[in-house]
Amino acid sequence: MQDPFYFETPVTTTQNIFFDSHSHIQYPLDEDILQTINRAKKVGLNYLISVGTNLATSIDALNLHAKYPKYIFPTAGLHPYESDK
Repeated sequence: MQDPFYFETPVTTTQNIFFDSHSHIQYPLDEDILQTINRAKKVGLNYLISVGTNLATSIDALNLHAKYPKYIFPTAGLHPYESDK
């Protein structure tokens, strides 16, 4: 399976305006989260918004924000596929 957090092409700008507006970085990864963050920063992503899809992943997103408060910003949500749980 291809890593959904695979960042390859660097962004070419001098402004800090690029961010991932819909990530699930709180999901289990095949690598250490710092490696993922460093790869994202290397290609120019200055911020990540971590989208929760149920109570557990929303709490995970909040916990990541507590750990990386200037880089990961959480949202809490309930995906329609989770609505019956």
